[in-house]
Amino acid sequence: MVIEFPNMAEAARDLLARFADRTFLILPDGERRYSYAEFGELVRRGAGLLADCGLSAGDHAVMALKNSPENMALFLAALASGVRLLLMGPDNSASELESAIEGLPVKTVFVDADASLEGRLPAGGRLAPVAVAEGFAGNAGREAFAGTARIAADDPAYIMCSSGSTGRPKRICTSHRNMLAELEAMFPAYGLADADRHLCVLPLFHVSALYRNFLMPFCQGGSIVLCETFEQERFWPLLSRYAVNFVQVVPSILAVLADQEDAPDAQVRRSLKYIGTASAPLSPKLLERFEARFGILVVQGFGLTELTCGITLNETDPARRKVESVGRPLAVNEVRIMDEAGRFLPPGEEGEVVVRGDNVMLGYLGADGRPASPWSDGWFHTSDLGHLDADGFVYLTGRKSDIINRGGHKISPVEVEKVLMQHPAVKDVVVVGLPHEMLGEDAVACVVRSSGATLGGSELLHFAQERLPAFKVPTSFRFLDKLPRTGPGKINRRAFAAAMAQEVAAESAAAPAAAGPQPSGAALAQRVREVVAEVFSLPVDKVTDDLGPHKLRAWDSLGQIRLVLALEDCFAFRHDPREANAVRNVGELIGMVARRLGQPA
Repeated sequence: MVIEFPNMAEAARDLLARFADRTFLILPDGERRYSYAEFGELVRRGAGLLADCGLSAGDHAVMALKNSPENMALFLAALASGVRLLLMGPDNSASELESAIEGLPVKTVFVDADASLEGRLPAGGRLAPVAVAEGFAGNAGREAFAGTARIAADDPAYIMCSSGSTGRPKRICTSHRNMLAELEAMFPAYGLADADRHLCVLPLFHVSALYRNFLMPFCQGGSIVLCETFEQERFWPLLSRYAVNFVQVVPSILAVLADQEDAPDAQVRRSLKYIGTASAPLSPKLLERFEARFGILVVQGFGLTELTCGITLNETDPARRKVESVGRPLAVNEVRIMDEAGRFLPPGEEGEVVVRGDNVMLGYLGADGRPASPWSDGWFHTSDLGHLDADGFVYLTGRKSDIINRGGHKISPVEVEKVLMQHPAVKDVVVVGLPHEMLGEDAVACVVRSSGATLGGSELLHFAQERLPAFKVPTSFRFLDKLPRTGPGKINRRAFAAAMAQEVAAESAAAPAAAGPQPSGAALAQRVREVVAEVFSLPVDKVTDDLGPHKLRAWDSLGQIRLVLALEDCFAFRHDPREANAVRNVGELIGMVARRLGQPA
């Protein structure tokens, strides 16, 4: 158990030695394997890199790496040395990075050796990029855990960013105590054995993968099959090939899997105990559809980065599970429902979900780089609305905040609106989240054009793609004469989103047939390539028939959804989810569109 250690670094040192001969990490591409001892050597090399960069206890640095052994090793090396890493994705824009480091004495950003840095670094040379080579090549390493005894339980361990209602990132500071307490509560809740094998397909800069598919198996002496990203055609084969016992996903992945033709084989059914999901709302309809098709248990949880990772988890025993609930609180948490006057509510009554426990963050980092607690009553206010039942199960019914949860990615509508308002032809705009079976919610922009402007959706899409990361770009743009703002200029987002959802549902039910002639042959193929180029911000001449998710990182499950929706808009057809999810490259995409239009593929 890790709670017996004074900090997470001391726990890591013990675990690397205790499980030295066990397999820790498996890379399916190339079949590279690391034992705990070999991974410990990689941590030493990561510590050497930190030292070579002049980083020591109390210093800050940004880590913007894709999923890799070096990512994981540098994370542990930083914990052990007291360096406070700000964890970010490998595709963050310069503006996002600049906002995240504002007020912090950060001079170094760790990036992948093969990463393109164009448009990713703030102007003025404030941040020096350090390329992380495979195996930290060229670094001799150094003792990683020499100073761990000096690290206190309440010292900051790392920092993550989360969008706030103002559109500015909130910098969440997590302590060693938070990490130890969270992990100690996860072990009995998840009920996984010490030697179980995990598959990691989610990004490690999100807490879901960091804890559920890295730190939890690491602390139990388990092993991890590490993927750079989720690839639907490899998912079931990897689970089978490596006899995986547990995998954590998001609801959009479950939707993709449920719609594809591939199914798990007998080995998967023998070894896989269940699939975990969190990070976004999971509709009971999708849960039932997935389990009915595959016969594999899905267990939903609820968590926040501010609460280290998990807050609740549903029962892993189907007989005790309540499908529409996100489960009961982990042992580290106390969860209550509070009204607007600060009174606790009895079971069945809706209010705000509030939480307290040892996994509540140190606080949000202010401009001075110090963590400040945002609460005064001892409870963390989640902004989620819900209720408890008599058995202590938590049910979520909505959110006080306006943050859009798109497949696990949190989007501040204010941030997107500010970007869209920069377009000269946009007079007014509001971005809302509409229900989506695969993503939980999707972002839609409702736009009022400037007088006399002829702005179209494709132009505004391209404008947004140049200024926002892909997951924040609205899927569709709806043009209105005006927005229902009040006298002071406010808008009831919830009521407006509900009205828009009804309008979209009515339009979808109507499903108008394609009007007018459609291109065919070479003209059709060229138009499909133009749509692909538009969605992924590529030159058209770079869109070759063999281009697909395996070659383009942005073409992930979310990118696939955006692409199919764009093709629907362009060619006025309704796609078949199974056919769309089976597409592996542009050539097959052209064939799919041709078939939907009744043309030879």
